[in-house]
Amino acid sequence: MKINTNFKYISFDIFDTLIIRDVLTPKDVFKIVAINLKKKGISQIDNFYGKRIDAEKRAISQNRKSEEVSLKEIYADIPFDSEEERIIAYQEEINTELLVCKPNMPFVDMISKLKNEGKIIVITSDMYLPRDIISQILGHCHIKYDYLFVSSEIGVRKSSGKLFKYILSSLKINRKEIIHIGDNLQSDYIVPKLIGISSIRYKRERPLFIDSVVDSQNIVSKIIHAVKINGSAGKNAYYQIGHNYLGPLLVGFCQWIKRENSIQGKCLNLLFLARDGYIMQKAYNILYPASINEYAYMSRRSLTVPLLVNAESWKDVVDIVGYIKREETWKDIFHKIGIDGHDALLSNVENRYGRVITKKELLSGEYDDVFVEIRDALHRNAECEMREAKRYLDKILKKKTAIVDIGWYGTMQRTLKSLREDIDIKGYYLGIIKKEGYNTLDAKGYIYDYIYGSTYDEKLIYGFNGLIESFFTANHGSCKKYNKGEPILEEWELGNWAIIEKIHDGALDFCRRISPYLANEEVLSRKEAYSQIHRLMTKPKSKEMSLLGKIIFYDTYFEQLIKHSKWHYMAHPFEVFHDLMNSNWKIAFIKNLLSVDFADKIYLMIMKFK
Repeated sequence: MKINTNFKYISFDIFDTLIIRDVLTPKDVFKIVAINLKKKGISQIDNFYGKRIDAEKRAISQNRKSEEVSLKEIYADIPFDSEEERIIAYQEEINTELLVCKPNMPFVDMISKLKNEGKIIVITSDMYLPRDIISQILGHCHIKYDYLFVSSEIGVRKSSGKLFKYILSSLKINRKEIIHIGDNLQSDYIVPKLIGISSIRYKRERPLFIDSVVDSQNIVSKIIHAVKINGSAGKNAYYQIGHNYLGPLLVGFCQWIKRENSIQGKCLNLLFLARDGYIMQKAYNILYPASINEYAYMSRRSLTVPLLVNAESWKDVVDIVGYIKREETWKDIFHKIGIDGHDALLSNVENRYGRVITKKELLSGEYDDVFVEIRDALHRNAECEMREAKRYLDKILKKKTAIVDIGWYGTMQRTLKSLREDIDIKGYYLGIIKKEGYNTLDAKGYIYDYIYGSTYDEKLIYGFNGLIESFFTANHGSCKKYNKGEPILEEWELGNWAIIEKIHDGALDFCRRISPYLANEEVLSRKEAYSQIHRLMTKPKSKEMSLLGKIIFYDTYFEQLIKHSKWHYMAHPFEVFHDLMNSNWKIAFIKNLLSVDFADKIYLMIMKFK
């Protein structure tokens, strides 16, 4: 917004201009007050929300002395059992206003610049709140000003034009020296113009990435939606995706972990597993700053390789490692089983059998001679890594421990239990999926849980697993193994971090902004937490696919989530099936290829015949 700097006095409206509230309507403040009063035991007033609105209407209709009423006059008209309760409720509304009022940052920066240029800042508001409270709100939001004019104190309003005339008289200036800026079409734009004062109407920018359905009867739902709008408008696209999609999922997931862990009586030792747990732990500590937890450097590779000390066949290797793909290179297999430093062995195998092998071929018995060749190296390395892994685990595991991870098959929990049978380990996951021989008994999934019931169709997970797992990556390499009780990390594949960091920034800022409203343990429903990011992953819009399809997902090999445009596949149709099977966001791949809104349904049909 550009302001004509020829004006010496710059007047600003407050609410919905300088200050934005984390509520969808000003009356939502009364709903929050009602909830908090009930928690404080002041529940004698049935329908406080409605009576607060009616009291304001009566106070206005009965007021003959001025155009505005004060908050005290409004509360004088509400029936309370005692004066003490009236004072408590009055203060609760003030406290709630202080809580929900946030600075509209572009204006904070603008005012700072204008003051440096020598301009005189005037704050003008039609508002029933006392002047000292409004002054406190402005101070809390770091808004500097020279003059403050509030209708509740002066008795006249902007909407009638009398407050603007009062300002001119009070400052002893003429109407050509001042310009007013505000969001209300009538009182901030038309009225000042009618009396000869220049004005600019402010229209807030809405975020591009927001599509949640608001439950008008649920104040938590309305606050979440307001926080999404206020916290992401005008921000970078990736920040908005993090703020409005990933942020609510983190909050809901962390609340669920806290609740589930508290059920255990004495809370279990909480470990957030690298790398999925990186942003999970950050969000958890924002919401629960007094919590004691740790970030544990673990990976499938660092925990499964030690167990290969007992492997006597390729079947044992596949069962223990658990993440041998349908098709692998020998180089990747050597890395997954911990003998990637044996170049001569690798070269010998590749010269005889080529670079690539399928899992089916590996288990066929045809390559048993290769296992015999590598067996000694495999066991020696596994024994060494077993000793070092136990040194690290001894430091971080307690008798009763809960691990937090994205989940799916519970491989990490199962492997930890194999390494330390004396430890009771519980798993808290975003989801657990049924797979014979893999799942652990003492585990729960937040969204997907085949034992306790899934909220959403778990068959869709591998239609978007690459995207959601990319959201939960970290700013360091995967844990390869341990040495002297410390983790040794793989080289960090940092190519996506510029994108992921913006997404994380938005998500964590959402956690910070929503956290004060959750002080009384208001809980996000699974729908509030997950439905938006689920829609993003299963029914992505073109702009979202364009932004996120360029993410390169790493799981043994690097693969862009959406590799080519549909025009490429029209010219190279024989690449379609191969690229679809290797895609880690198959639903978006299908939608990008066919331009249909039911790509998720097509994906499920294809998977039936896989």
